[in-house]
Amino acid sequence: MFDDPDIKLFTYVFVIGSIVVALIWFLFVAPAERRHHERKLQAVQEQIRRRQEKLNEQSAGEKTADES
Repeated sequence: MFDDPDIKLFTYVFVIGSIVVALIWFLFVAPAERRHHERKLQAVQEQIRRRQEKLNEQSAGEKTADES
């Protein structure tokens, strides 16, 4: 099956190419994706915190208006 030199060459190139793509993915793409998602999570958490503070301020303002 692998007696043909062209098939051997194709197989070697395919295997080496696959390894190179996997290395590039794990060395560059995966860490960049992780950092991107971490920044996105921090931004969403900050939005939630600000929204919660705003709601707390509004509810505190309503309580003081109700008391007077």
